[in-house]
Amino acid sequence: MQNTKKHIEEIHEVFLPIKNLELRKLGGILVWMLLKVDEGLSESSSPRTETDRQSQIVNTFYGNLEKHIRDLAEGQTEMQLRVSDFAAMQNLHENYLNAVVKSKTGKTAKACIAEKMIAAAQNLLLNTQLSNKEISYRLGFVECSHFSAYFKKYTGLTPQGYRQLP
Repeated sequence: MQNTKKHIEEIHEVFLPIKNLELRKLGGILVWMLLKVDEGLSESSSPRTETDRQSQIVNTFYGNLEKHIRDLAEGQTEMQLRVSDFAAMQNLHENYLNAVVKSKTGKTAKACIAEKMIAAAQNLLLNTQLSNKEISYRLGFVECSHFSAYFKKYTGLTPQGYRQLP
């Protein structure tokens, strides 16, 4: 809440001196949105902040997943990990990991992996000059065609089509 108050003061400093009524209304809308976001964050219990065992499992899974995707994107590893690999990191059975992740997030572990993988691919496609083939190998795909099919399955676009979006 302390940060929210600071942000509201900053918004007021920027928008109150403005004579244009429409821009001042925009400032009011931003303040309202900021308060709603702060309210929602304080009311919801995120699985990333709870302390029970299942939440710890999910937190560890996400931490391992984010590190692995970052390592792939930076070229520090070449092998994609599967749900069974992430389960083994915590000495769990993959079915149990999947059930816990799904109960806490509403998504399967495989869907979480795909989501992060697609986000990394989108980032590389938009922010680097790497070819589709280089990106596919960097993200651990053996064949560029597998990467293209995977990307299209989750985004509805080919990697090249995604890169050409305005």
